[in-house]
Amino acid sequence: MSATNPGEDRTEGNTLDSLLLDFPSGPLDLYRKKTSFNWKELALFWDGEEIIRAKQDVFRTLENDPLFAHQPGEDLSVEKYRELTFIRCKRLFEYDYLTLAETVQSPLKFIAVVHCLY
Repeated sequence: MSATNPGEDRTEGNTLDSLLLDFPSGPLDLYRKKTSFNWKELALFWDGEEIIRAKQDVFRTLENDPLFAHQPGEDLSVEKYRELTFIRCKRLFEYDYLTLAETVQSPLKFIAVVHCLY
């Protein structure tokens, strides 16, 4: 953010808005409006664009996979739950979010992916 180039702020704001969507309206809106900082700038400072995009990729993939969808009122026996968990673990390995080379190159990206899955 540069005071000498006001257009830079708008470009960065557009990048933040496209990278991090606003939260849906809800009971916390009142408190969000009272904050003295921009949460999107904080997230970008804290994680960085590469980590945010990696997290979004993991979340988007899991949201679009019906294997990870929860059915309301779903009661599974312990055996069925274990079987489903094993199948889900296999699917996570199939996605291969990070290669060994990527993990060595960016250990923080590895930690971010693990946090998404945990």
